[in-house]
Amino acid sequence: PAGRVAVVAASGGVNHALAFMLAEAGHGVSLAVGLGNALDATAADVLDHLAADGDTSAVALHVESVADGARLASAVRRLSARVPVVALVVGRNDIAEFAQSHTGALATSWRTTRAVLRQAGAVIVDDERQLVDAVIALSCARLQPARNPGVGIVTAQAGPGLILLDALKGNGVSLPTLSEDTQGRLGSLLPPMTFQRNPVDTGRPGDGFAQVLSTVVADPAVDMLAVYALAEPSALDLPSAMEAAGLPSSAPVLVGVGGTREDADSARSAMGAIGVPVVTSVTALANGVRALVEDARAAHRRSRAVAETPPAPSLDLSTGDHGWDEDRAKRLVEALGIATMPRRVCATRQQAHAALADLGGPVAVKLLDAGILHKTEVGGVRLDVRAPADMDAAMTALEKAGGRRFLVEAMAREGVDLIVSARRDPVFGPVVMLGLGGTVAEALADVSLRSAPVTAAEAATMPDDLLAAPLLDGWRGGPAVDRAQLAGVVQALGAALVAHPALREIEVNPLRATPSGLLALDAVVICEEDR
Repeated sequence: PAGRVAVVAASGGVNHALAFMLAEAGHGVSLAVGLGNALDATAADVLDHLAADGDTSAVALHVESVADGARLASAVRRLSARVPVVALVVGRNDIAEFAQSHTGALATSWRTTRAVLRQAGAVIVDDERQLVDAVIALSCARLQPARNPGVGIVTAQAGPGLILLDALKGNGVSLPTLSEDTQGRLGSLLPPMTFQRNPVDTGRPGDGFAQVLSTVVADPAVDMLAVYALAEPSALDLPSAMEAAGLPSSAPVLVGVGGTREDADSARSAMGAIGVPVVTSVTALANGVRALVEDARAAHRRSRAVAETPPAPSLDLSTGDHGWDEDRAKRLVEALGIATMPRRVCATRQQAHAALADLGGPVAVKLLDAGILHKTEVGGVRLDVRAPADMDAAMTALEKAGGRRFLVEAMAREGVDLIVSARRDPVFGPVVMLGLGGTVAEALADVSLRSAPVTAAEAATMPDDLLAAPLLDGWRGGPAVDRAQLAGVVQALGAALVAHPALREIEVNPLRATPSGLLALDAVVICEEDR
């Protein structure tokens, strides 16, 4: 049937599947395109067409592979400014080609595509069910731009309300505690045993349900309402309660209904007639609410975006006699304003002992060879060297590992180890990455990516994507990361890649957050000539 949702799929089969899923949920399509083995038409072409289509109020985008990343991101950016775009990217389990650096292994095409489309304004989902739930919600409502919209929950049954609460909290949705005034009014409407702070459990709903809805909507911290109830016409006339509460005019609302198929379809049809979007499970309700919130956050980022271009750094890209070894790479990151620890390059034991005396202990002693990027994997690092005997032992071990040149470096204080990098992606061009670093970077794969150049405001949001984000905020007495300084590092790496086409990759791992600031403890630089 005709409707307000456009489907743009990389596959004809997925196009049909999504269209039928929408129809089953009571929503039609404005346009459904399965590109399949397209020759000269791309998803970006269809998205550009939809930007001028007044019959479309939300777009479901299915992505398998991308030939021109910049073109697709630009089309999503233009379209999402007018109508919501929800994207499903296939390929979570792709295996990257053998990569020289941690960055190459972590920035897979799937992660990069999702990150860049999200940066362009799309809501990102994990499967086709989430995709359909999201576009259903967004085709009927769109929140005002907000950094963290507040969601009020009203449930007619406590159990489903708890499932919804758990799902929304797990997705970082803000569920503000209702004000004392709001709770006072709810207390006069509901039995005392019901929970009334948010979510609001009405117990067995009755005639006062509409007043409960309007009371929660009126709370200043609530930007939208999520409602769950069984479709029981004999107990509650849900469509009439919505109208009596002034919904959806008074606030965006999404409703989940359970019950028999006949009753649920009847409630969905009646509420759809007054503009209230309805889904038929708690999970679908959570998916829809999350999509509305993510879209509002994307609009907020878009409204704050300043057309700022980080200054193009002037860099010496000559490799010298020893290529891009750690010392040379650190000189480059120093030129970008990133601090390092004092160090000395040594070719003999005598020079290493002199460096220890000069720097004082403890020091790290490393094998210095541009051809060895992961020194720990070949036994090329010795830490906590304090005395001449320690230095002799370290040098013996490094020489056995093949060392001919060495780096003696003062050790940094303990802190949180991050990985920060910029890489020239073959599809999307320059991208920047931030994640939990050190030797476990690839194992944990806890990373955030953006297209470069990146604004200060966008770079500052990257830590929030990480599961390890609490570690950056002074976890259990640890150092709190200066978010502005970290954003500056990300910006600087991205700007360097944009300004210097010969640069293929810059990686700082670990970038250690210490009480005195950020320090680059190791660095890798790869240029086109190094291929």
